[in-house]
Amino acid sequence: MYDQIAYYYDLTHQDLTEDIPFVLSQAAAVDGAILELGCGSGRLLLPLARAGHTVVGLDNSATMLERAQTQLAQEDAAVQGRVTLVTADMITFQLPQQFALIVIPFNTLLHVKPNQIGPMLRNINQHLASHGRLLIDTINPFYIADAPDTEELELEDVFEDAQKNWVVEQWSRNWLVVEDQVFFIEWVFNVFDRQQNPITSDAVQIEYYYYLPHQLQLHLENAGLEPEQLWGDYDNSPFDEETPRLLSLSKKAE
Repeated sequence: MYDQIAYYYDLTHQDLTEDIPFVLSQAAAVDGAILELGCGSGRLLLPLARAGHTVVGLDNSATMLERAQTQLAQEDAAVQGRVTLVTADMITFQLPQQFALIVIPFNTLLHVKPNQIGPMLRNINQHLASHGRLLIDTINPFYIADAPDTEELELEDVFEDAQKNWVVEQWSRNWLVVEDQVFFIEWVFNVFDRQQNPITSDAVQIEYYYYLPHQLQLHLENAGLEPEQLWGDYDNSPFDEETPRLLSLSKKAE
């Protein structure tokens, strides 16, 4: 799916930076290599490497990893030497090392289906060093559960690509299947030149699966992981139903 919308994903997330200091602070608290699951084009991966961390970036989208490689090639040799990019599935990946920190970054958990989360977390446990930590960053699931359905496409945002001299309209509609805890969203991207002449249009439908805090805790515990912290935002404030994020830090159970 991200092979199709890699360009649009990067464009619509180009201003997303507020999570970076938080992830860097968690990385600074561990000693050893870091694994980012769903690293995409390197939005978090590169700041981690620049900060001196050895990082493995894993993604199942070859197109996103190509974009990451392009950005990595612009870094100095020391930063490049700290990064390894791997094409693999975040559920079933097998790597020949263990990690001090494994990160499931910004909303990536929403792609994990209910029948996948248990196997994924058990696999993560096997790849954690004895002192390792798992960091999960996702939107507050209560936000999703309360989201109203939209029957018609609505203009969500407009982005400018200065390099291509394009204007990109992002339209969306969404609906929720409460009993399955799955949120569907359809995005349509309409691309124009500066004179509003149409260039191209692409559409994609995505399913997002959300887990309430007690459900996530149970999945973690069943995988042999012990939740340590639950925050509601990047300032380390406590989680509640009104906070924007659900940030979970876990360790191997003793």
